[in-house]
Amino acid sequence: MSLLDKLNHKHDDYIRQSKRWHFQYSSYIGGDTYKEGGYLRKYWGEDQAPFDAYAARIDVTPLDNHVKTTVDIYRSYLWRQTPNRTLGNLYDKPFVDKFMDNADYDGQTIDSFLKTALDWAMVLGHVWIGVDRPSIAAMSAADEIEQGIFAYTTMYTPQMVTDWEFTKSGPFKELTYFKVIEKTASDRHTIKCWYTDRIEVFEVKVDSLNQEYEEVLSMEEMPNNLGKIPFIPLIPHKSPVTGMGESILNDVADMQRSIYNKLSELEQTIRLSGHPMLAKTAETKAQAGAGGIITLPDDMDPGLYPQLLQPSGSVESILAAIQHDIDSINAMTHLGAVRSTKGAAMSGVALQTERQLLNSKLSDLSDIIEETEYKIWNLWFEWMDITPGPDFKVEYIKTFDTRDASYEMTVLEKAKMLTTNMDFHKWVEVEIAKLTIHDEDEQNEVVTSIMETPATDFSVGDDLDTGEIA
Repeated sequence: MSLLDKLNHKHDDYIRQSKRWHFQYSSYIGGDTYKEGGYLRKYWGEDQAPFDAYAARIDVTPLDNHVKTTVDIYRSYLWRQTPNRTLGNLYDKPFVDKFMDNADYDGQTIDSFLKTALDWAMVLGHVWIGVDRPSIAAMSAADEIEQGIFAYTTMYTPQMVTDWEFTKSGPFKELTYFKVIEKTASDRHTIKCWYTDRIEVFEVKVDSLNQEYEEVLSMEEMPNNLGKIPFIPLIPHKSPVTGMGESILNDVADMQRSIYNKLSELEQTIRLSGHPMLAKTAETKAQAGAGGIITLPDDMDPGLYPQLLQPSGSVESILAAIQHDIDSINAMTHLGAVRSTKGAAMSGVALQTERQLLNSKLSDLSDIIEETEYKIWNLWFEWMDITPGPDFKVEYIKTFDTRDASYEMTVLEKAKMLTTNMDFHKWVEVEIAKLTIHDEDEQNEVVTSIMETPATDFSVGDDLDTGEIA
């Protein structure tokens, strides 16, 4: 295989998934990127219109972006509390704090970097996270400290990693080849190929027609001092293919496309209802606009008189179909109890079950991002030649409060009105305090005060001010 053939070669699973990745990417980004994807179904004969009717319809069709809002809601829960990192013997090590404050040499903290990585992994199925070290000459560790040289993280979406290979090593699979597009320009790409013993960097010229590499402009080779390929895949939902995942928002993206097409039908139906089409012969003269006059030939056959064509579909039926799709998305993502909907109210059991399902999904994602951060730190330690102490620990929250505080307070208030037991009233007050006071110390102080207040039972008809029977 020639060098150009090797650079042009793409992994079979990359070829199989690339179109889907682009659809998922567009579904998350929305805007012009989604419009340019052409995900609106064409009408029969639309290409034969005297103007670009398809482009005009795309221009007026909005996107109800449920992929992005789902990612935003998951992110808001997962990062509501920052992870707890116990550094132990690393607190006095050079660059540890700098790495956490600027993990990617681009100003992102390690939390911000992992938020972005998880967002894209949820959308695309996986992302590749690497830990590299700048190849800047330094004579000693003191020189590295003076020059500010430390290992950093980098992230690549699946579209940028065109080829890879895992080799079985005992019970483990080791990444032994990794090819990534590091930089793109209009007519050239920078390609980096990682091996366990070396790194090859190519600058290649790109054919503008088929996007194939047609010429190698430069090549540079350097040793891989780590002895391994420092990349790990962040995979929220594993697939049968090693190093790849399945998007947890696959079905949401498809349902979003369905809503997108229905919104186009809705716009067309509303417009045609107010401005119906007129079918007439060429000889008939008609003026446009309200109160327009139609002039008929004197000898016209009554069967050829102009007719208004009204759409047979109704706005209500399209809106109902869109609401059905939205309800399906809420069920897939377990967000029906979180999102404000106008549908039928859910029962208490249904709300509790859905919140438990959402909590379980968020807990799984939290486990995955915690495991990924440990792997990032292990690679960083290897690059920096640091041995962490046994007390080094990273902990993400595993339980998430998905309760609806307003709804629960309404229930508690009604329950308090239906009973006269003061112990029950105290329990209601404690629950309300937990719902409304978020500072743990203040919450404990109020709860203690409530519990220490003596409770007095009374019967219906008691005078609450004097305690005497009315």
